Amino acid sequence: ASQPSFSWAAVPGADFYVVELFDAGGRSLWGGFDANGVWRFQVVGATSVDYSQAPLTPGARYRWRVWAAQRDPLIASNLPLIGASEPRAGGFRVAR
Repeated sequence: ASQPSFSWAAVPGADFYVVELFDAGGRSLWGGFDANGVWRFQVVGATSVDYSQAPLTPGARYRWRVWAAQRDPLIASNLPLIGASEPRAGGFRVAR
């Protein structure tokens, strides 16, 4: 099965993006944030990313979401989110 690519519109002022993939039950499968709210990986300088982890199940439903963030020039650990896609948007079914 082919793996999906995710793309989104640029958010003015964003320094990077965080993408998260969920299964139909809402369980996080890839990307997103850990229990402490720290991003698992970031997309810098692009508005798309290819999913290249374990193959997704043909026929299954998934949902993805993207957040836009900025770097704080004074406090390196402060990464405020400045935008996000809709929580219920981004649904798709993997081709059989």
